[in-house]
Amino acid sequence: KSYSKRGEMYVVSPFALYWDNSNYYLYAHDEKRFRYFRIDRMERIGLRTEDRDFVEEYKEENVRHQKAKVFQMYGGKEYIVKMRFRNELADQVIDQFSSDVAMIPIDSEHFTVSVPVEVSPTFFAWVSTFGRKIKILEPAEVVAKYRDFLQKPLEMYKDDGEK
Repeated sequence: KSYSKRGEMYVVSPFALYWDNSNYYLYAHDEKRFRYFRIDRMERIGLRTEDRDFVEEYKEENVRHQKAKVFQMYGGKEYIVKMRFRNELADQVIDQFSSDVAMIPIDSEHFTVSVPVEVSPTFFAWVSTFGRKIKILEPAEVVAKYRDFLQKPLEMYKDDGEK
C-alpha cells in the first residue's frame, strides 16, 4: 500500500457522509480545510474526546454547494466555469449542480451555466462522458487544461509501429 502523508494519522472533525459512485465518503475538517475521505480505505480509526473549535466553520460551510463543485470527491483548484449544454442535459446539470443553478438559454437547442468547479481529471471525465453535448467555454485556462486532458490519451494511440 502507498499511504498519503507517509502514513501519518489524520485528525479530523467529521461533518457529513456522502454516497457517490458506489462509495461512502466522510466529509471532514482537518484543521486547515474541508476534505473528503473514502471510508472503505480508512484504517486505525479512533475517537478523540477533546473539544475541537470548528463550530463556526461548520455553520458557514454549505455542504450541498461543496458537493456540486467536486467530482467523485476529487478536488482541485476552484474556477467559475462557463459551459454550454444541449437542452437534453438539463437533468444531468441539475443532478450535478442542484436545482438552484441558473441555466441561461442561448438558442433553441442550448443553454449555458456558470458554476464553481474544482477542476480535476474526474471533472474532465464527466464532461467527456457527454461528448459534443457539452463545451467548456471559459475560463481559457480550464479550456487549455481540458485540451491537454484529451490529448494525452490520444498520444498513446498514435501509430508508433508498436502493436
